[in-house]
Amino acid sequence: MKTIIILGAGLLFAQYSQAQFLGHLKDKINQKVNEAVDRKIDKVSSGKGSANSSSSTAGTKNEGNVSLKTYSKYDFVPGEKIIAYDDFASDAIGDFPGKWNTNASGEVMSVERKTGKWLNVSKEGIYIPLAIKTLPDNFTLEYDVVFIPPAAAAGPNTAGFGFQLAHVDFKKDHFIYHTAYAQFLVSPYRGYFQYESYKPNGDKVLNNETQVTGLDRKHIQNYHVAVSRQKSRVRVYLNENKVCDLPAVLPGPENYNAIRFTTEQNNDGSNWLITNVKLASGTPDMRNKLLSEGKLSTTGILFDVNASAITAASYATLKQIAQVLQDNPDLKVKIVGHTDSDGDPAANLNLSQKRAEAVKAAFSKEFGIDASRMQTDGKGASQPLSANTSSEGKASNRRVEFIKVS
Repeated sequence: MKTIIILGAGLLFAQYSQAQFLGHLKDKINQKVNEAVDRKIDKVSSGKGSANSSSSTAGTKNEGNVSLKTYSKYDFVPGEKIIAYDDFASDAIGDFPGKWNTNASGEVMSVERKTGKWLNVSKEGIYIPLAIKTLPDNFTLEYDVVFIPPAAAAGPNTAGFGFQLAHVDFKKDHFIYHTAYAQFLVSPYRGYFQYESYKPNGDKVLNNETQVTGLDRKHIQNYHVAVSRQKSRVRVYLNENKVCDLPAVLPGPENYNAIRFTTEQNNDGSNWLITNVKLASGTPDMRNKLLSEGKLSTTGILFDVNASAITAASYATLKQIAQVLQDNPDLKVKIVGHTDSDGDPAANLNLSQKRAEAVKAAFSKEFGIDASRMQTDGKGASQPLSANTSSEGKASNRRVEFIKVS
């Protein structure tokens, strides 16, 4: 039987001081989080908690005090066109999300000290976002994860969570494995990153594993996964680390059209929760857009929720734009912040202005761009690119624009 390879682990961004995991999961788990792991109180609630829904003031997960310099070698740049996005904002706490399917069980939850809503994917099985039924040859995938290990020390264990890139017949069985697919795994109990892929006839294409420092149950709690696909080539990043760059991991020719999140061999009470699932296409040509077209718009610069602090995962996008400015010393730009329509219009306008100012400050501090070459402005939700009636539309409208000025 093929081993289901799944992805899921990352590097802990924040140090924790005391630990007890209190929660009301669907099966009413109420347990301590491993006291050797970061000792901090975190609560997961499937009841009527105070979940902060996504809004125009929302950016991405709070990465603590991680600096942009921490990501100085990070080269992931998200696709320029958002195809699908889900932060479960429209789903009720305690329900399985309406735009997903599973052969297991799960529910939307709130996590104390974390914003937004999260899907609990801890039951062994497959979880499929139904909004994704086609995959371009070139795309990026991102999502955020909270991993909560069991209270008791575990023995040998291969439990893990992650994703597959697969060919699925959506008119038949979404969950069948008799198709070409590639799967990836980090086992938090062994600290190994693994990957393998199969042809439709079952022939194995690749199978390998490597041990990565920090990828173990003692050092992972919150992490961001970023994936870049360019035809048969796949790169995977966990937080600031590129953990694989595989030029021929996807067997071809196949119509890869599905992303399947999976949980395997979870028999010890480990918990995984995900949110901010984003699929985007296209490689942004920032130089051409800014120099030739005079305008560049990007959703690749992310901010802390309800704040103007830029997240470290934005480094590669900032660096590419800064390179254009460095290579063209006479170029001047206006930096314009935009939000979606959720929330108070005046607050959104103010936040968009502050975020534009934060981008200007980052260019000056991190890349040495003279402040006199940059103007700032904020438009709030007054200039949407897409209708604010869907998660994808709202995500597209939360953006930063760079306009060439004479």
